[in-house]
Amino acid sequence: MERILLPLTFAALIAVYALLPLADRTLPTVLLAAAIWGMVNETALTMLVVRISRASAASEALALYNSITYISAAVGTACAGAIVSSVGFASLGLAAAVVCAAGLLMVAASLQQSQIA
Repeated sequence: MERILLPLTFAALIAVYALLPLADRTLPTVLLAAAIWGMVNETALTMLVVRISRASAASEALALYNSITYISAAVGTACAGAIVSSVGFASLGLAAAVVCAAGLLMVAASLQQSQIA
């Protein structure tokens, strides 16, 4: 089930980010986009943590995941601020979709690798 749901959740997250520029018109659309993003994002993160916790070196993998999460939050915020300041909010969703697409490729490679092993 995870082999299907995890990539689908990442694809949904990419779609939410790609459609984010359409949501900056009114407060209700921003709130709706934020709610959808939150649900999809938390679903993807939960599935990733479950997958990591099944690894043979789960404690080390989860420690690395936590470190990367906080570093990414700091770097991502700085990059998002620079993107919004230089080219506007609409470009932020597209940039996030590209980053998330790279994550989807990594997930797909990981799922493929675990299928081989």
